[in-house]
Amino acid sequence: MDDIDLERALLKYLASNPHAADSAEGVARWWLDDRGAEATLPEVQSALRQLVARSALREERLADGTALYSKNGRQASSPRA
Repeated sequence: MDDIDLERALLKYLASNPHAADSAEGVARWWLDDRGAEATLPEVQSALRQLVARSALREERLADGTALYSKNGRQASSPRA
């Protein structure tokens, strides 16, 4: 799965599950694997960083340092062209 397809898959998941929030590991397992999408954890982390940089997702750090990702309240930007 290339970067654009991965970002689209994440945004599609959030369109169907707008209140979802999870760690990168959870995103890889529950948002992608359960839907038949294949991506390595580093690929998922890269896609999450790109979506956060474009304000499509927000990142929240827990006290233990774990990052949680969720849909940004603003309109999500499209995946890179």
